[in-house]
Amino acid sequence: MKTDTINKWILLEQSGELDLLRAWLLRRELARNAEARSFRDDLLRIASASRALASDSPAARATLAAIMEEAERHAAAPPRPAQEVASWTAWRPAYAVAILALSAGALWLLLQRPDQSPATASTTLPLPTSLVAAPEWDDGLDTELTSLDNEISLTSSDWVLAANASELDALANDVMEGTQI
Repeated sequence: MKTDTINKWILLEQSGELDLLRAWLLRRELARNAEARSFRDDLLRIASASRALASDSPAARATLAAIMEEAERHAAAPPRPAQEVASWTAWRPAYAVAILALSAGALWLLLQRPDQSPATASTTLPLPTSLVAAPEWDDGLDTELTSLDNEISLTSSDWVLAANASELDALANDVMEGTQI
């Protein structure tokens, strides 16, 4: 056994708080373990020396008598039932059942409402092949892109020239009237 556990049990034995099973285990361990026996003997010597010192003064005797009376009164009183605080570990099975029930309910709701469930592979429409297949890059495509770039440049420069040629008011009027420029 661990030394700390044995030392705690020896202290509980001295205060009278050790239960019968642990007292039996402690006696068995003390028979085998010399270090534990030494600790217990040292503790007994310290306790007896402190009792001898305490009994010499009148105040210490009065305090010791009051403690002993209270201990006897407490020992004579019927024991109160211990109130156990339920830890979360006691509720683990209930938590597991609740989580399982919530998961099953959510799955059931998703299966009952196929119109609101995520789309599956069978309900999606195939993409047109014209969007999927990319045109091959050749000189004709390069020529088309160049001409498109030139047209965009000319159109934007025409707009800038028109705006710079003090026709800004006329353009604004045309836009406001809805006529095409």
